[in-house]
Amino acid sequence: MGKFNITTPNYRIAENHLFEQVFEVMRSSDGLLSILPSKSTVHSGPIRNVRDPVILDQPLQEVKHIVEIPFDVVKTSDFESFTILLFEFANAFKKSISQSMFRTIETVTDAVGNTMNAKGQGPSHDLIIDMIEKMGVSFDENGQHQLSFVMHPETYNRLVNIPQTPEQIKRLEEVIDHKRKEYYASKPTRKLY
Repeated sequence: MGKFNITTPNYRIAENHLFEQVFEVMRSSDGLLSILPSKSTVHSGPIRNVRDPVILDQPLQEVKHIVEIPFDVVKTSDFESFTILLFEFANAFKKSISQSMFRTIETVTDAVGNTMNAKGQGPSHDLIIDMIEKMGVSFDENGQHQLSFVMHPETYNRLVNIPQTPEQIKRLEEVIDHKRKEYYASKPTRKLY
């Protein structure tokens, strides 16, 4: 049977709106993607991800998926099959976005020198503290750091099962305190009389 194609503008607008809503539900249910802002853009790039020490301009990553809805699903109003197709579409799209995001993060961290090579050693609190020492850290108005880490669930489970030593706790506090002083020293200040 030939392909069924509806080309009316209103249908395309409604179709795009539906897929955007489906993806937004899937994105918001993902632990990582849900904390990152989602933004549509009309320019084609590039985007400047690093300004210093060396400029890094990257093209915007196009992420797209094609979903074909069998005519019988539409003709018979097979809501269950349609829902499964939308779910599979959203998950595939979410996976592609995650992969693209991690490629971009890897390139940016390499460019600014925040890449760490564990050289085959397993996760450790010392390694995490070493990473924090290399990073720029921002703080909120209450002086609380804005750090978050993303790691494979197996790595996370291994790390949380390793108790921190008193020396590691003290070293982490010292590193965070140093980063806090560094952060506030870099902020412009002025006195108003």
